[in-house]
Amino acid sequence: MDWEFLTKGSANAVYRYCGKDSRLEGKVLRVRLKGNTIRTREVYEYLSSSLFDAIRHYMLQIQLVSLDRQLIKKLEEFSPQGVQLDTGDPEALLMDNVFKGPLSEYKLVKLNKYIVFYVKDEEVLFEFKPKWLYKPPKSFSTCRNCAQAKMKNQSFVNCCLPLINGKEQTEQWFQRIIDEIQRLGLEKEIPLNSCRSGSSLLADLYNVIQALFRLQNKPGFDIHSVLKELKGASDVDNFLLLSMTLKD
Repeated sequence: MDWEFLTKGSANAVYRYCGKDSRLEGKVLRVRLKGNTIRTREVYEYLSSSLFDAIRHYMLQIQLVSLDRQLIKKLEEFSPQGVQLDTGDPEALLMDNVFKGPLSEYKLVKLNKYIVFYVKDEEVLFEFKPKWLYKPPKSFSTCRNCAQAKMKNQSFVNCCLPLINGKEQTEQWFQRIIDEIQRLGLEKEIPLNSCRSGSSLLADLYNVIQALFRLQNKPGFDIHSVLKELKGASDVDNFLLLSMTLKD
């Protein structure tokens, strides 16, 4: 079997290529899980649309590929128990693998559900999910990101809203992560030199945060009021669909 199970989310399972075909070296296959109503082709066409042109430079390149039904069954056979693939969806997404080796070779360090480090020797991958890039109303004492984190009993809460307020605040946001690493005594688990480099890198990539913020918002758009006034599917317009999609 040339494909090895890597990980899965709520809608997809991901497999890394471990064969000898140089054309597939460094690639992963993103396959839909059973129970999803949206097909891979719909996802591909949506992500390939002009809606995402503002952040295209930062997105992994994707390629739509056809899968034999038997291959899908084989992938499922070599997956952990409970992973059920959608054998009725004949396509998958072929993407670059951001990991240089098997996921099992990386140490997983979670500061909370939304801030995760993958560490292998001097290689450090940083994953974070800003989710709701919306400014809260003045009457709110906390943003949606922080409220959700507190509701899920996350011990470390680092508000994402400074990420939309300039490079200096972006660096301060990352510094709070470094401070938390030191507070927990995780310096040996996560090389701090890599983290400090990451702080500068994140500030350099400030434009992508700004682009995401602009895509999720428009003049006069108040996500809080919109969500409170929803009464049914007919109230969901295309902009709300895009805005909610971009939070993931």
